[in-house]
Amino acid sequence: MATISRRPAKPPLSSDLENTAHNGHHISSLQAKDNSNRGGGHGTAKRRVVTSFFSGALCMGAILFALRDYVAMLCPPPTATTTQTAVVTEVQSTTTSTTTNSANEKDWKWFEGDVNQFYNELEKDHKRDPTKIANYAVHRWMGTDRSTTHHYELLQASILRYYTGNSPNDALRVLDAGCGLGSAMKWLEERQPTWDIVGHTLSEEQVKFIHDKLPAHKFKVVLKSFDDLDTSQEFDVIYSIEAMIHSMDIQTTLKAWSQHLNRQHGSLVVIDDFLMPGADKSSEEMQLFQRGWMANSFYTVVELNTMARKYGMELVESRDLLAEYRVVELNYKNKVPSLAVEQKKSHQGWIGSKLRHKLTVEGKIGYNLLVFRRMGAKKQRRQQELPQPKISLSKNLPILSTGNDDECASVPRVGDNQEKVVSNITPKKECLSSWYCCDQHKQYLNTLKTKRTNKHGFLMMDESLFGNYMEAFARHLNEFYETIPLDYTSGRFLDIGATGSTASGMQQVTSKFAHFVGPLQYWMLDSDQGAKSLPRTIYCDICDCPQGDSCGFDVTFSHTVLEHAARPEKAFDTVARLTKKGGLTLHLVPWSYQYHATPDDYYRFSHAALKVLMEDRGFEPLEIGYDLCSKPQAVMKRVDEHYDFIWLTYVIAKKL
Repeated sequence: MATISRRPAKPPLSSDLENTAHNGHHISSLQAKDNSNRGGGHGTAKRRVVTSFFSGALCMGAILFALRDYVAMLCPPPTATTTQTAVVTEVQSTTTSTTTNSANEKDWKWFEGDVNQFYNELEKDHKRDPTKIANYAVHRWMGTDRSTTHHYELLQASILRYYTGNSPNDALRVLDAGCGLGSAMKWLEERQPTWDIVGHTLSEEQVKFIHDKLPAHKFKVVLKSFDDLDTSQEFDVIYSIEAMIHSMDIQTTLKAWSQHLNRQHGSLVVIDDFLMPGADKSSEEMQLFQRGWMANSFYTVVELNTMARKYGMELVESRDLLAEYRVVELNYKNKVPSLAVEQKKSHQGWIGSKLRHKLTVEGKIGYNLLVFRRMGAKKQRRQQELPQPKISLSKNLPILSTGNDDECASVPRVGDNQEKVVSNITPKKECLSSWYCCDQHKQYLNTLKTKRTNKHGFLMMDESLFGNYMEAFARHLNEFYETIPLDYTSGRFLDIGATGSTASGMQQVTSKFAHFVGPLQYWMLDSDQGAKSLPRTIYCDICDCPQGDSCGFDVTFSHTVLEHAARPEKAFDTVARLTKKGGLTLHLVPWSYQYHATPDDYYRFSHAALKVLMEDRGFEPLEIGYDLCSKPQAVMKRVDEHYDFIWLTYVIAKKL
């Protein structure tokens, strides 16, 4: 007879660090089944063991790891037992580490897979008001208003944007995969009363809270794993907020979700933490984060998309919420936390939360909203007006009327008696993509110095031409924003080519560089068909864009876009027309780079070319240089058209 063991649900977010309740969304798991007649069940043929996800066996809960062992993060399957007693273990540290110098494992309580004990201990740190959704939402807050409900606004907008049925008021069948204390279901039910919503959780405490304490509601909650779905169940939408990361087998989870999505219009919406490209998943801090946070399925967005496609789902939207909601700046104040135990908060979830905070600030963990759809589902989005999430960073402004060049508006400057903007934009990451990590010029220049065999003056460039483009962009933007009055609320930042070429098979993005906007409103410009229905977006070709407002933008920006413009002089003409007097323009373009047709690829730019293009259009170049990028070790063995080493050219200029 198959038996089910229990594993902990998602650990908390520190209220001191993130001012919100702990995260209780959980953990996906394999349904415990009798594998006696099957070749190993969900595991390998060698592991014919009854396995169950949360409510179930926490993989690492079966064995007590000493500090020296958790680096390896061995993960043997749990043994099947008819009962499993809650065990709280104080793990003794046997080594000293710079990673955990103030966070020795002996200071933290670690649980051996019993979800009830896990939550009983955790709930001692919290008092919840069931009449206020924001109070029992179990994830980080976002935005200047410190709201925990922005997630639900984003979720609702994504669901309606991709639903292609008859009406958004249809009786959609919706699964909350890892429903926590029911906050998302309650919020959605109040706004979409026709929807049939069910939540899965493996925490008896959470089920009890929903049944006994929440106000009257129609949605249902079931005590079972989020990938344990009945054969007959079909959903129009499956969503998971900070829960998918806990899946003990992401392949099984994705397969189950895909099989139970409506084939005509089924969507999967995920908000979660993701490994950043180039980050070392095997480092001590990463391993301790994964253990404390129970991040059993911790991947990059690209890796997750690859796995999802295997099960018939394609990524159609990716939003960088760290950038869009300035999480590092607003939630974390651009600072890393102490890893020491705080008062009585010794639950393993707190060290997971602290390391999540630290690694996010360091650019090693991202936070994204992803939308997947079943391959073959209807492609068109709904064209009616959809509710848009209220980003509390700035106001949604109307398009300005086009003015004559001789009447070009100027960027306002702070006066003697005015408060100025305090800007603290930080470079987000050094990796351009999963293929390249930048800021490698020092290695290149050092190689020239130590191994040079020939010297030709016409080949040599001054070392001052080399730098880190992300650092340069952030530095100049900070300086620029601090010249703007604090009460200036109508400024706009234009991201040219912002959404990605979906026509070329790329995933759509809508806020990749929103962390650069500072006090301005984030706008996008793109010629891709997928950009037509996006909010705050100008749909046009940058080479010919009468739709764009003359002198309508305080900052114009592009990132590896203008090489795709068939007539770059006209593209830069448009940039000059759109930029206000005194405004800033920033661009990154390739110099030595493989051909990449998205949808086509025309030009390469030297620093001299960018200087001429800027000066001829009334700009004063403030900084021009090259950033060099190389493949990270993880992709060095891949062989295709990608160069091993690339050169990028960047320019920052001010319109006179």
